[in-house]
Amino acid sequence: MGLRLRALHRDFGVEILGVGLSGPVDDAQFAEVEMAVERHSVVLFRGQGLDDDAQLTFSRRFGALEFDDSEH
Repeated sequence: MGLRLRALHRDFGVEILGVGLSGPVDDAQFAEVEMAVERHSVVLFRGQGLDDDAQLTFSRRFGALEFDDSEH
């Protein structure tokens, strides 16, 4: 079953429903998430219980991450 998308604005942005990011996201679901990012630029995932490791694991699927180590 595919992800459900709910428009956030008439011009851009969607809320993605039907996927939990705190556990493994299979390749088919991730491909749908990537497509939503490409098409809508802004995506929202509500109510996700991600710890730092889970967020990094999910984020790395989009490619190499950049970290700003400078002090402010």
